[in-house]
Amino acid sequence: MNDQAPVRIRRGFVDVDEGQIHYREAGQRTPGVPTLVLIHASPGSALTLEPLLRAFGRFRHVIATDTLGNGDSSPYWGKQ
Repeated sequence: MNDQAPVRIRRGFVDVDEGQIHYREAGQRTPGVPTLVLIHASPGSALTLEPLLRAFGRFRHVIATDTLGNGDSSPYWGKQ
């Protein structure tokens, strides 16, 4: 990856039993290199991790989720 090019952050959702988990990801998947997973402080959002996503995304695949009840993920209702 060109170190001068801006790192693109992609966003998406994953469906789980409790609702939807929002995530942000950057970088390219590379065989043999594990994905780096970032976890935000609570309460909080993966938005606060965007500088790290951009920095690490230059060299590897990195993903940060909004935990349930935070950011753009579904509210957390506890055990039902």
